Amino acid sequence: MTVSLFTLLVIDEKMTFEYENCKLPLIDKKITNDRDLANVLEDAIINGYPILIIAEDNEQDVASTLVVNNLRGSLQATAVKSPDFGE
Repeated sequence: MTVSLFTLLVIDEKMTFEYENCKLPLIDKKITNDRDLANVLEDAIINGYPILIIAEDNEQDVASTLVVNNLRGSLQATAVKSPDFGE
């Protein structure tokens, strides 16, 4: 199975990420803007848990929002494109 991963959202140099006790939102559509994730991201930041977002696809703006929050240290988040979505 192949999973598309935004490389800037990867945690280590081995191109992997590892979270403990993370939330796993499954989104059955393309995430077109960061407002689509506002509640999920806010809850993760407030409660301090990492998230792995699985969606049909993500716009670049969404990836940028996640990267900025990861770099600030306010959030641990990774977004992946779901494998074989809709097939």
